[in-house]
Amino acid sequence: MTQSDAETGRKFQAEVREFVEEVVGENPDVKVLFEPSLPGLSAQWTPDIIVVGRSVFTDSVLTDEFSIYLAIISCKRVKEGAHPATYWSAMSRDYMELNDLKLNSELGIPKFFMVVNRHRMKGETNKNYPTLFKNIGVELINFYDNEELERFAEQLRQLGRENTPLEHIKKLEETLKRTKPNWKSRKKQKNNG
Repeated sequence: MTQSDAETGRKFQAEVREFVEEVVGENPDVKVLFEPSLPGLSAQWTPDIIVVGRSVFTDSVLTDEFSIYLAIISCKRVKEGAHPATYWSAMSRDYMELNDLKLNSELGIPKFFMVVNRHRMKGETNKNYPTLFKNIGVELINFYDNEELERFAEQLRQLGRENTPLEHIKKLEETLKRTKPNWKSRKKQKNNG
């Protein structure tokens, strides 16, 4: 990659960062971080952007600590006219990284996004990258497609709306209901057995 390609890639990444910050807005319970180090299942990774939120279940409301991973975003710019294998190579690396991060349950259940400057072009490969990424729970977004960009923005807004103390309590209640032992049925089984 030439210096100008690297610079163009950084400019694209900065453009995506600015967009994410604008969409997240002034929500005091949500913060955007750039190039943090995160543990995957098998390695340490540095995704381009993460969106984090405060948790009602810690004292983070009283401090400046953000402990809930809401979104993990990787950015990739591949110039048009690059060698046909370049797109495949770039997507393969990010696929591996995002999948490894997704497998680390300690990160919770954030949304995963792969933001690209374009989808593959004829002759680059015959792979359906949106489907491949979707199969591992990652949404592939073409940053310059207005429909895809609006869908991305709405998902980010939704994550911000859901990161409230009331929503945290609802999620905890739902989890407890699913994991709550059914004492009546256990007592009945014990008496019958």
